[in-house]
Amino acid sequence: MDLRITIAVLLWVLLLGAALYPALTRQEPSSRLWWRSFVAFLGILLIALPVWRWRSLSYPGEINVDESQVLAQILRYRLDPVPWRSVDGGSGGPLYTWSVMWAPLFGLKPDYFAARITSLLCFIGLLSGLAISLKELTTNRLALLLAMPAATLVLVSLNLDYVFYSSEQLPSAIMAWVVYLIVRQAKSPSLLKAGLIGVLTGALPFCKIQVGPAGVYLWVCAFSVCLYHFRTFRKLLPSALALVLGGLMVPLLILVPVAACGVFGDFLNFYIKTSIGYRSAALGSPSLGVKLSAFSTLFTQIWEFRAFLLSGLCLAGLGLIKGWGRLLNARSGIKVALGAFSGFALILSYSIYRTGYLFPHYTLFLILPFALLPGAIMLPASLATERESASQAGLSAKWLLLGALLPAAIQGFSTVSAYSDPRNRPFLGDWGPGIPP
Repeated sequence: MDLRITIAVLLWVLLLGAALYPALTRQEPSSRLWWRSFVAFLGILLIALPVWRWRSLSYPGEINVDESQVLAQILRYRLDPVPWRSVDGGSGGPLYTWSVMWAPLFGLKPDYFAARITSLLCFIGLLSGLAISLKELTTNRLALLLAMPAATLVLVSLNLDYVFYSSEQLPSAIMAWVVYLIVRQAKSPSLLKAGLIGVLTGALPFCKIQVGPAGVYLWVCAFSVCLYHFRTFRKLLPSALALVLGGLMVPLLILVPVAACGVFGDFLNFYIKTSIGYRSAALGSPSLGVKLSAFSTLFTQIWEFRAFLLSGLCLAGLGLIKGWGRLLNARSGIKVALGAFSGFALILSYSIYRTGYLFPHYTLFLILPFALLPGAIMLPASLATERESASQAGLSAKWLLLGALLPAAIQGFSTVSAYSDPRNRPFLGDWGPGIPP
């Protein structure tokens, strides 16, 4: 076996160990212990991601045409910083391009390597935001365990649509942190968190226009949390203003210069109107049946995503087996969380169906909601672990071990099968992805 792949597998085993450690302690792990495990998890991930992705990371050529487009846009923005006057980014907003401009700021060349490093940073942001969201949503035992399938998907992927810097990655990372802030806001509301939620949700449409509805949905969820905590108008007003003003900040910072330079009409035509009507022309004007068939294929044609979905189903099944009765009798907050994450998944799925059902990289939008849903389903059983003795706990150590190893086995088997397939050798060889060895 290639030495790099051997090291990569060992790092994945260490990552699984870091995720398992809080789950297998005799008592509910303390926050201090969880944060130590999280730092270890994040540190291993920071090393493992470049090792697993090294072939595509160091490949000097174009993996996807979007990479060349974003680099061309950077060059134009350095000459003319006003969006839509010199750059039409298609359905990708200016924040998508600006996220790679850290390279020239540090005296580095804005090339494919810089774009792929940005991709890794977005995945780190997504997985870290997911992990701490799950910590707030479930328990210290389960958080890293539930984040492990998503981390494995990001690590082992060979699919070209997952290894280049696409416009889905930055908004996915932002949405992970928005979810964390909303869950924290539900527990302890503050004006700072409300303002941050507003800023981040307001930024989402300027990362990629198709994620705009999800941004609005998350903003409404945050506003609903404020309504729950502050029943009178006088108490609600400060948080509502923080959400509104925060939500307007990024749009105003971008659109006021655009309007002042006389290109607001181009923004409406090229970004809003064209992007809303944007869809792949590969199928012409397909019927509903053809679109649904193409959309469902997205969930089956990518072995990494298919294994991720099966892993999530295993975790959700474990939660239903051990906590079905508790879920039915759960307090309303748990049911609201489950309904909110289900709605989140449906909105993002519709965004993909509407415009991107022929583009596999659009499935990156679904990593976050499909990782959160098993956590919401397992919540009643996991809370029983905190209240009951070890012999009576809803999720004992053996069930937690099963919940870790079964998804790991599914994703591990899929990875071994893919890496053993001669057709994938170009992805693993010295020449980089897509180039014959």
